[in-house]
Amino acid sequence: MELDAYLSDKQKKRKKRRRYLYVFLALLVVYMVLVGTAWIAFRSPWLRIKNITVEGNNTVSSDSVTTLLQSSVLRDHNFLKSLLGINNMLIWPSTLATSDLAFIPQLASVTLAKDYLSRTITIEVTERAPFGIWCFVSGIAGPLAPAAVASDTTALENENCYWFDSQGVLFARTFDTQGSQMFSVHDYSQSGRGLGNKILPDEFVPNLVSIVNVIRTSGIQVDDVALKDIGLQEIDVTTYDGPTLYFSLRFPADEDLAVLQNLMAKPGFNTLQYIDFTVENRAYYK
Repeated sequence: MELDAYLSDKQKKRKKRRRYLYVFLALLVVYMVLVGTAWIAFRSPWLRIKNITVEGNNTVSSDSVTTLLQSSVLRDHNFLKSLLGINNMLIWPSTLATSDLAFIPQLASVTLAKDYLSRTITIEVTERAPFGIWCFVSGIAGPLAPAAVASDTTALENENCYWFDSQGVLFARTFDTQGSQMFSVHDYSQSGRGLGNKILPDEFVPNLVSIVNVIRTSGIQVDDVALKDIGLQEIDVTTYDGPTLYFSLRFPADEDLAVLQNLMAKPGFNTLQYIDFTVENRAYYK
């Protein structure tokens, strides 16, 4: 009995030592994994950026895009990011937030692809495409604004013109132009807005784009496009030797194209005074 008890105690101690050994080995493995991971993340050259390439940019310089990304990476003063450093591939985002894009209005989107084998970051840029020109004309407002401009040549010196894209975002300064496919919209109603802002409230932008598309597709010769009073929510289009067109910003103008083209094909079109599309699914002319 004593011998059996002795052997039993010895086996228990052996199992206990073995359990301690397993725990120690497990902790050692965990420690080594953590140390190895930390070394790879913080010290390994495998995660250090070797090359940065920028693709898709035409008007915005590659340096400007790279600088914008670097500033956005460290802007939140995150301790871990600061510890890893700007050259660590892990801290670079896969895309650039809209709030960051506002610093360079010409950029519509910026996405990143990381190649860890070659330690290369490829930045894919999408720039805003010009859709039209928007001119804020200051100091003159109301329905007689275009006539006032015509009688006052200094008035146009008080206008600020910008390229805008199909989303209605103002993204670059430009000059006034008229009588071409890329005609200007003269805004006599709203105060001037800076780059990165919208030409109109969001609910009106798609309808304005629709109006512009109708005008361009019809091929009608444009003399002036005016937003006289934002409260009326209407766009006035003065044509060369033809009627004035009235469009509403409250709904799309797509259905007006067929009506306009039909009227243009008829004799005496140039003798019409106006064509009014401000009532949905209706057209009135005189």
